[in-house]
Amino acid sequence: MTTEVQDKIVVPADADAFVKKNRELVQYLISTCRMLLDAQHHDTFARISGEIARSFEESYALLPPAGGAAPAASSGPQKDPRRQRCLLRLVVGRFSQLFLVDNALFPRSIVEGVDVYLKRSLGEVAYKQLNQDSDELLTTLAAANDQEMWDRIYATTEWRRWADTIFIRILLRFGDWETAKQHMINIVDATTMERSQFAFKLWHFTILFDSMFGDLYRSLAFDDQRHQWEVLFGDGTADGLTQIFQTFSNESLGSLLRYSKISGYQPKFAIKTAG
Repeated sequence: MTTEVQDKIVVPADADAFVKKNRELVQYLISTCRMLLDAQHHDTFARISGEIARSFEESYALLPPAGGAAPAASSGPQKDPRRQRCLLRLVVGRFSQLFLVDNALFPRSIVEGVDVYLKRSLGEVAYKQLNQDSDELLTTLAAANDQEMWDRIYATTEWRRWADTIFIRILLRFGDWETAKQHMINIVDATTMERSQFAFKLWHFTILFDSMFGDLYRSLAFDDQRHQWEVLFGDGTADGLTQIFQTFSNESLGSLLRYSKISGYQPKFAIKTAG
């Protein structure tokens, strides 16, 4: 979208409703087109429609503020005035590639489900603080997309350590594995069913968990990283996380590998890390 086009766009006062309406329209058009296609074209269409959906999301991020043109450029990093759920942006950046995987196109409503889960899992106070910290980090990064965002986070030790703490705080809720697993499935499923009639099942949870926490799993191979987690969260943290990962791997690695053969998705828990 060019600057000239952006300058001519006027967003209604209720920008969230405007984006929601257009997002629903895109999903409706994609669903309708899929029904009209022969079965042999569904895989290709899943990839294309995922790219279309992402393109629209990136376009929404470029829209000027309600009622006027985009703000004038300045010398420092710019904060998007409509960017409010920065913690969610970081977390979704871990699994946004799933929107583009053949045969596993999650609807955008899963993002809302994860947001509801984060709020309930972390608590309102912690969620707000982490959201504020995430806002500062995203403003500093000024990344164009999720891949660039996480590449830059990983390139800086301090940023990576801070980002890891977010996922560790979520993971520690899975000490009671079965209860925590079902809790997350129930919350996300309730949201996706309400918003898009999408049933979030166990196999969806398996893929989502792998995408969100696989990088932490792989870093357990390094003793210095394990030590950092012990310092930040107390003695026994690394062993506790190892146990959670082992439980997940024992339960889910087989289905992840089978799924990877169908879709091309590469499970992070299936990648051995030398250490």
